[in-house]
Amino acid sequence: MMVFEPILSKISVGDTVNFIPSDASHNAESFSVPTEKSTFKTPYGKATKITFNEEGIVLVKCLPHFSLGMIGIIVIGENVDKKKAVSDWQTIRAGVAINKEVIDQALAQIK
Repeated sequence: MMVFEPILSKISVGDTVNFIPSDASHNAESFSVPTEKSTFKTPYGKATKITFNEEGIVLVKCLPHFSLGMIGIIVIGENVDKKKAVSDWQTIRAGVAINKEVIDQALAQIK
């Protein structure tokens, strides 16, 4: 199964996440962010560190494996509103062939 490990990460504002692809066919890019300031896209096959300076929820996908459900969720800070992330997920959910329920369950864990 192609997944981000962990699927759901909780970090503090100002923390850095190191995206380490398992091979040259993987990347990480945001598709739901609190504001455009949090948008990012990593190069294929290269470990890349991203610092998150804005509170909220960021949904991340591996572009080539998005339809296989290779999606991760990063919760930044304590006081987050998940409405935008859930709405963005529902908008693109139909384009994901497998692992939809895993993302649904991870989003449901966010209070």
